[in-house]
Amino acid sequence: MKRILYVAGARSFYTNHPIRKMKGVIKGIIEKGNSVDFIGGGDITFNKNLSAASGGRGISKIRQKNYLNISISEFLDIGHDLLFSFLILRKLLFYKFDIVLERSSRLHITTLILSKIFKKFYILEWKDHIVDYNSSLFVKYAVFIENIKIKHADKIIVESNILKLQLSKKVDVSKIVVAYNAVDVPNISTSLIKNKFIKSKKLKILYAGGYAYYHNMNLLVDIAKILEKSSFLNRMEFLIIGNGPFKNELLLKLEELNLQNIYKFYDSMKFEELEKFYLEANIGILPGSTDIICPIKVMEYMGYGMIPLIPNYLCNKEVVENNYNGILFNSNDPSSFVRKLKLLVDKNTADLSEIAINANNSVNSNFSWIRTWGSAVDN
Repeated sequence: MKRILYVAGARSFYTNHPIRKMKGVIKGIIEKGNSVDFIGGGDITFNKNLSAASGGRGISKIRQKNYLNISISEFLDIGHDLLFSFLILRKLLFYKFDIVLERSSRLHITTLILSKIFKKFYILEWKDHIVDYNSSLFVKYAVFIENIKIKHADKIIVESNILKLQLSKKVDVSKIVVAYNAVDVPNISTSLIKNKFIKSKKLKILYAGGYAYYHNMNLLVDIAKILEKSSFLNRMEFLIIGNGPFKNELLLKLEELNLQNIYKFYDSMKFEELEKFYLEANIGILPGSTDIICPIKVMEYMGYGMIPLIPNYLCNKEVVENNYNGILFNSNDPSSFVRKLKLLVDKNTADLSEIAINANNSVNSNFSWIRTWGSAVDN
């Protein structure tokens, strides 16, 4: 058994509520037979009104897209790293760890430094960028320390072969390991998957998630324009679940075009409620996603016996094989999305359930946390 110190979200010292991805990583490591001591959380600032130490939203409220605010945010981040070093130091002095695993945090370097001083095996979870903007006084510093972390990490974990290829231009590829996103695999029988396709008078098409810009939810407007004139709209039912900053904008656009009845919208809900929708839905959609990592949401759809209909980015192709365990449409192309929907509507029940069963089997075989992150950290 290896003892692992997992450092994530270094802008806050403590939280008992890590985000779902971190929970999954911890679960996979523990199921592999190791122990984990987790330090992390959300943002923390010197202004209590802006602090969200277990929610991860504090700093983002002052990180507006202007040079002054961004630079102040970065300055606070550097200061926090210095304070954070004392907590890491105490952990390494008084507890025995074999591995230090750090979720990539821009402008933080002390975890690596202390790991090397104490001769601990250091693993870096690398992201594709250090900062999501270039208008900061500290961008060059961030690039500099990130390159140091990449150079001196004993192992680097990335979430797709796309990221591995990017990073291999900077560092020896032999120390880069791919750990895909994963999901807690639900116990769903083949007969249950078959039955939900047999019982469905209409194909239930579900989206569950946020309204972030990369989810490309406005594509639903163009999709609705095409579907309104189609001959097969009455053979499907759309369920759109979630909240986010662009939701009102989407609803207003649909209302202006008198297309609001194409989709049924629901607010975000607890997973216990959401699971009922998952168990009944036939197709899980992503209007958009990032082009570097296949989202957890895709594995979630597949695990619940849905056919994923997602953009044909290379990272998504690492998880979904078109017409075998899912369907890929041309990204940002509403016509392609609708054509793929029409193909699914025209398939017989047996063919549809076969794709869904393949999706479920793929998740069971390849995309549990123990198989992805548990194995990546342990090896």
